[in-house]
Amino acid sequence: MPRFTPFRPSRAPALAALLTGLMTVSAPALAAEFLVGVDQARGFRLAEVAAAVVVGNPSIADAYVQDGQQLFILGRSFGATNVIALDREGNEIANVNVAVRSGRVNEVTLHRGVMRETLACAAQCEYVLKPGDHKDHFTTISDQVMKKDQFSTLAAGDR
Repeated sequence: MPRFTPFRPSRAPALAALLTGLMTVSAPALAAEFLVGVDQARGFRLAEVAAAVVVGNPSIADAYVQDGQQLFILGRSFGATNVIALDREGNEIANVNVAVRSGRVNEVTLHRGVMRETLACAAQCEYVLKPGDHKDHFTTISDQVMKKDQFSTLAAGDR
């Protein structure tokens, strides 16, 4: 039977050094999934300059390179995919597994029987678009967002 070894404070500096080392590894050494929220972006620095980036499933995530080495990953919808960075010769310099999950901290999910609606709450709660919400709710909110965007585009064109 395995014996439990309690955590000892004397091991804390070694554990901290190990964790710090794990957080500063370059992209090719990332073994765990890179987590990013829906409609959120996260970035990290590549070990080498990237000439191209390929996303396994662009409906789940997108990726952008800035200054050749700063890679930003944007979560588009829930799911998992991978992002590959290539150098000028086409050699793989990074292959990162990406998991996209809910990115909102102050989020409330309202269930009315089988209907689900999602709200983002700060000073007050507002309905938001979230995959998995009831079709009627999702359609109503998306129609309102698109009309608001149309009005904003028209107003910006008048300037």
